[in-house]
Amino acid sequence: MLAGTDGTEQDPRRVAYAVPARDEQDDAALVQGLEADLAVGYASLVGTSAPGSRSVLVELLVDGALQVEAWGGTPSAFPGLPEQAED
Repeated sequence: MLAGTDGTEQDPRRVAYAVPARDEQDDAALVQGLEADLAVGYASLVGTSAPGSRSVLVELLVDGALQVEAWGGTPSAFPGLPEQAED
């Protein structure tokens, strides 16, 4: 960052994202987990958003699923609905 706060305790992104330490999991698992969490949020917003904005959320869901797959994971068919998960 131009402000010189990148990687410091003053980095404003630290409060916006709860990202685990890199030594806790590999990059692929980190990306898959973060995208899966985002998908749950996007899916829950689809039903409560105005009809004109739903397509943006659905596009974000599709993009997230493609990212999970690109990083070696299997996208959830029903993000946010664990009772619908395939066994």
